[in-house]
Amino acid sequence: RFDRHPRESPRVSQGPSTRAMYRPVQRGRRSTCFAAAFMALAIVVVSLVSTRNSSDSLGRGAVATKFRDRVFQATSMSGLRSRPISSDPRPKKATPQLKHLRRDTDNLFEVRRTNYKIFAEKNGDDWVLKPKAVSMETVHQDVPTMDLDGELEAHPLMRKGQIASNGFRYIILNNPVPAGRFEAHLQMHVGSIEEADDEQGVAHIVEHVTFLGSDKRSVLFGTGSESNAYTDFHHTVYHINCPLVSQGTSALPPNTKLLPLALDALREIAFEAKMLNSRIEKERLAVLSELSMMTNMEYRMTTQEICELHSETILPQRFPIGDEATIRKVHPDKVRAFYKRFYHSDRADLFIVGDIDLDSTEELVKKIFDPVPPSPTYLARQAMRVGAIA
Repeated sequence: RFDRHPRESPRVSQGPSTRAMYRPVQRGRRSTCFAAAFMALAIVVVSLVSTRNSSDSLGRGAVATKFRDRVFQATSMSGLRSRPISSDPRPKKATPQLKHLRRDTDNLFEVRRTNYKIFAEKNGDDWVLKPKAVSMETVHQDVPTMDLDGELEAHPLMRKGQIASNGFRYIILNNPVPAGRFEAHLQMHVGSIEEADDEQGVAHIVEHVTFLGSDKRSVLFGTGSESNAYTDFHHTVYHINCPLVSQGTSALPPNTKLLPLALDALREIAFEAKMLNSRIEKERLAVLSELSMMTNMEYRMTTQEICELHSETILPQRFPIGDEATIRKVHPDKVRAFYKRFYHSDRADLFIVGDIDLDSTEELVKKIFDPVPPSPTYLARQAMRVGAIA
């Protein structure tokens, strides 16, 4: 998501004397943190590598008695000799044997494990601990198989359908956890990539206007529901997380079913938005406010990465947040024209998951979204399909 970013914490200005006073303390804290992190990492590595195992063949002495149950195990991929981990931080060049392993997928899940025991040997007046390999075993694991050319298997309990009159698609799945709640996502197949050069940021404005201008969504306030929306390159998504029944609010009596109200709100957001001038101007300022917060390091790195990876496409010129100059001067009529051009029932997918009954929910979806008028494009495609069959 490139249109939602948390506000950075405010910076507190300090005078030169204050910064100079705190600089030694900060350096000391950093050194202490680095030392603590290094000790914690060493403890974790030792605890992961070492395991308990009985042994009868260790050397004599107090040191040998103390470490006689220690067994160190080192694992390596098939074809590589198991050995203790080297302390040399310099990267090793890939050997021809390793290159062969990378191409041989049959051996990727074969692991060789070498068991080491610590023996105590006396060197002068001191005892020296030396590891010795005592056994080696090969662990064979089944290689997972997947048909990359086939289709993904659908959930056996998933209900999938389409309203024939307008092309509206829906997917319903029962999930009893958490009990008494559901979540509905309405995904519109329109994003910033659909914008023209003089519309950069219009998809984001339309998202704000349709979502925040919905009167039916406000009916769910105070019921324990959560709703939000976002725009990306290819989609605009509106989602509502809601309990099945109301506990009673100023607008709704207790035990009111909320699923019909949530779906009705989504229909108004996507297909019945008012697109008033006052709401467009208000959300224009909201989008500009979001744009002013897009200055953190994470966002700049992400945008630069996208520009490098997709330099041959239009994506670097169509970031969902939009262009500031275009957002400031775009006319409300252009915003309304973008909404009418792309917000149609055949460009929508509805996903409902929750503690719901599949049959009754499917009937409810058809009842609420069947009155949505079809787009001319959908009617033309249907006519061409009927003509081809005839």
